[in-house]
Amino acid sequence: MRSKFIATLSALVLSGVLAFPGTILEAKATELSTLYLELLGKFMFFDTDLSSPDGQACASCHMPETGFADPNRYIPVSQGVIGTRFGDRNAPSVAYARYSPTLHWDPTPLIGNMMQGMYVGGLFWDGRANTLEDQAGQPPLNILEMNNPDKESVVGAIRDSQYAFFFRLVFGANALDNVEAAFQYATQAIAAYERSSEVTPFTSKYDYYLDGKVQLTAAEKNGLELFTGKAKCVNCHSMDNPDPARFPGLSPCSPTLDTRI
Repeated sequence: MRSKFIATLSALVLSGVLAFPGTILEAKATELSTLYLELLGKFMFFDTDLSSPDGQACASCHMPETGFADPNRYIPVSQGVIGTRFGDRNAPSVAYARYSPTLHWDPTPLIGNMMQGMYVGGLFWDGRANTLEDQAGQPPLNILEMNNPDKESVVGAIRDSQYAFFFRLVFGANALDNVEAAFQYATQAIAAYERSSEVTPFTSKYDYYLDGKVQLTAAEKNGLELFTGKAKCVNCHSMDNPDPARFPGLSPCSPTLDTRI
């Protein structure tokens, strides 16, 4: 973590990209401010010191190599930093999560949907978080996941981190003084990284196919026809926009959501 952080910042300084004008959010170049915020969020996303005990980062259950989902394919649920603790569900991918709308009931009848509508949107498998900022703030405080006892523990780890000065550069010299404010800044930075093109790259073969850059094989074309036709996959997995989460098991008569992963 330390060597990667120092190498990245050194490259930015040498290239002239990283300047020190006071607070980055006051910079005139909005794009540059966004870049810094995303970079800070990336450092925290991969920081294994933000759990208690050390050892688990956001990326531990959301690895880029596995589509920002859990890399462990051998257990049905995600393991926390305490080895004997497991979440009630497997960690969903955060890739393209930026496109999920807030949780709401969509009454639109769909072919094959006996409920004639369903809950749509939200983050986590139960849709309990409506923003990436809200989502980013929950795993660090979940005893089944990163196991921090409180926000003070998380902010304390950030104060002790190699990127603490960069955190203050982005949010201001006093950004880590107030625990509640600092924790919100942290979730804002992580959310910015999760919204970045690195997490939402649109680089699948299907994306390239839509752009006319590649052709599908016969088997792939057959699969696409099934997906959009006879198999009715498209009923719950829209191809018009990046697909929001859908919750057909929740009805207007029982809107209570459980609070698991």
